[in-house]
Amino acid sequence: MPDEKPDTPETEAPNLRRVLAHPLRVEILNLLRKKGNTEDLLASELEQSAAVVAYHLRVMEDCEVVAEAENPKQDSAERYLILTPTW
Repeated sequence: MPDEKPDTPETEAPNLRRVLAHPLRVEILNLLRKKGNTEDLLASELEQSAAVVAYHLRVMEDCEVVAEAENPKQDSAERYLILTPTW
């Protein structure tokens, strides 16, 4: 089993580049900086399909930039997303 490197600026940079590589992800990042949101509301604000936004959010989740949080609307089953604390 290969040794895993600790998170350093050198190992985090590829994730940052991957997130910032697409303009839509930058827009999502800016919207989530203001407040958490659901995939559907983000899609509506960005005038994109829910599928496109969901794809980019998965990329951002894989890079640990976005995380799912408890939805403030107790009766909603929609995924509520926020930026991770490091962002």
